[in-house]
Amino acid sequence: MQVTKHRFGKMLLCGVLSVCILGTFAFLMSVTNFGTVGSPTVDPPTAYLDVTLPREIDVHFADWKHHEHDDETTTRYDVPIFWSIPLTGNDVIEEYLGGCLGLIQASEVGILGNVDEEDDASLKEVDIHGLSYINVDLRTRHGIEHATRMHLIDDHKNGDLSLTPDVVHTPLLYESAQLFENPNVNQGKIITILRDPMERAVALYQQIIISESWTKSAAGGGFMNDGSGGANMMSLSDYAESDYVENNWLTRTLCNKPTGRITEVDLKVAKEILRRKVLVGLYDNVPLALSYFKHKFDWVNNKNNKHHLNQQRQRELKKRSLVTTVQKGGDFTKDHNYFYSHCTTIGVEEALKKESEGWLWMKAEQLDQQTQLVKGSYAWTLLKRENEFDIELYEYAKTVHEYQFSSYRHRGRHRGMKNEHSRGRN
Repeated sequence: MQVTKHRFGKMLLCGVLSVCILGTFAFLMSVTNFGTVGSPTVDPPTAYLDVTLPREIDVHFADWKHHEHDDETTTRYDVPIFWSIPLTGNDVIEEYLGGCLGLIQASEVGILGNVDEEDDASLKEVDIHGLSYINVDLRTRHGIEHATRMHLIDDHKNGDLSLTPDVVHTPLLYESAQLFENPNVNQGKIITILRDPMERAVALYQQIIISESWTKSAAGGGFMNDGSGGANMMSLSDYAESDYVENNWLTRTLCNKPTGRITEVDLKVAKEILRRKVLVGLYDNVPLALSYFKHKFDWVNNKNNKHHLNQQRQRELKKRSLVTTVQKGGDFTKDHNYFYSHCTTIGVEEALKKESEGWLWMKAEQLDQQTQLVKGSYAWTLLKRENEFDIELYEYAKTVHEYQFSSYRHRGRHRGMKNEHSRGRN
């Protein structure tokens, strides 16, 4: 009996040791994979090493590393280039970055603060309703060339960010590369929000209807279907067959091929640019994307210390004989509802919803029926044909996004904005 008990004790001890060893091995494997316990293995997106990236993109924009500890230090000194894709919530995003984080931005908004003709001669910080901008216009080729001549980015190399933007917004990737042609400046790092191509196509249709309706209203006409014709009379199918509809906009933009036939090679180039050069956020969860962008670039909430920062900036502006131009109008960020409506997960989601559904102020039930895209319908078939490459590219972009964001999700850092737990929009 004693021998049996002794053998049983040994077997029990061996079992416990085996469990401990296996548990330790599993722990080490999880740490090795993503540097955190319990992170799942996410396969990297397919690489297309047989294609050559265009020089403008390859030379002037830095690669995103997929291992966070290799990337964070250099990222904080690179220049964030927010590739502003139309109909992906750009206004809401600028409100968050400027009004909630206190970042100095460069887009086209800064030129709204110009009050005399000499404002274009030098860089100035412009305050527009509580948001800080540089007085440049980065939505056009001419504006980017002008910003390059004024050395918009030059100070970033030495970490002097007092007179240069914390983030640059532009829809023109290739044109904006010239901002980094000076070898003494850091590279740009591209971030963006991508939206399902079919959803974005319908959003463009809705925007056209709004624009036409506003025009008719201003001229004293009716809003909808009053028999006078125009774009607001178009059905979704008519729109899909018209010159208004875009053809593979995302693919064409990435491979810099606005016209002509797109090939499989062009699609591969677009995919490889996304994989190497772009930190991909998705329109389905903008709060998560903004939270991760903030983390990667170490964007602190400057609004909490804005008085001190403004004193520092004013001293630098005075030293370089630059005067801050203040746009007429109150500081919207001081409104007691601003924080909740712009700086929280729920606030951002609601703002995006209002922006995307702003057409409901018209005849909602009529527009609902007019703009609804039904899978398998004639309009759906037409739009799918026009966005064939973009649909495949977007599916690939989602794998890039999942790989880039995987460790961030599982480190428990994606808490959204200001204690509002991050969640996707349905």
